[in-house]
Amino acid sequence: MGHILRKVLDQMIEIYKPMDIDWMNYALTKNNKYTYHHILEKKNGGKIDVDNGAILTIYSHRFLHFLEKMCPDAYNDLQSLFSRINASKAPMSSDDIDEVNSIVYRVLNGEYEMDKSVDLVKLRYSEYLKYYCDYDNIKKIHRK
Repeated sequence: MGHILRKVLDQMIEIYKPMDIDWMNYALTKNNKYTYHHILEKKNGGKIDVDNGAILTIYSHRFLHFLEKMCPDAYNDLQSLFSRINASKAPMSSDDIDEVNSIVYRVLNGEYEMDKSVDLVKLRYSEYLKYYCDYDNIKKIHRK
């Protein structure tokens, strides 16, 4: 991670006090470190600053970008939530946590429209989610 990204991420950690959990409710671990997510992508004019960032771990960051391609409505809902958290300049509330859980739960249960090429049953057991997004962790965190 670049020096500027690290500095901004450290500022965000100080402000939002994630307590070893990221903004998609993934646990921080030795192998699942925090990353900086651009809410507005750099290529679209997004800056590397606190107001344009979300605190995600490696696995949740991969899962979020998977949603960007395969389930854009869920991705956009999460991006909106991240913007609201930034505007609050406060740690995630229990309502924020519930909203993340609800969005991901609805994705996993087929309540969002997915890209037509996605077979949700196959997706749940795919190597991509299992190994790159830690699907077992997603299931545990986001069940109702």
